[in-house]
Amino acid sequence: MICEAKGDRPLHLFDTFEGLPPTSRFDSGFQAGQYACSLDSVGDYLKDFRNVQFYKGHFPMTGEPIKSRCFSFVHLDVDLFESTLAGLSFSTRG
Repeated sequence: MICEAKGDRPLHLFDTFEGLPPTSRFDSGFQAGQYACSLDSVGDYLKDFRNVQFYKGHFPMTGEPIKSRCFSFVHLDVDLFESTLAGLSFSTRG
């Protein structure tokens, strides 16, 4: 739905494409590696949409290319405590 709504605007997608990273005591119900899917399969699924950028690895380390950009819409789809904290901390940097 995001790709359909974005038009020609860029979409930046960050993911490990290897599933969840190691969990902590705050992450009951989740396991490392859960929700894995390949970058190739996601790229193939979104191949008809223009201007989609993929960043493979752990966020926020992969966020360097966009750290000085401003965004009108940010969707953090994370499941783990540390991942949520890292995403919120990155998005509130001035």
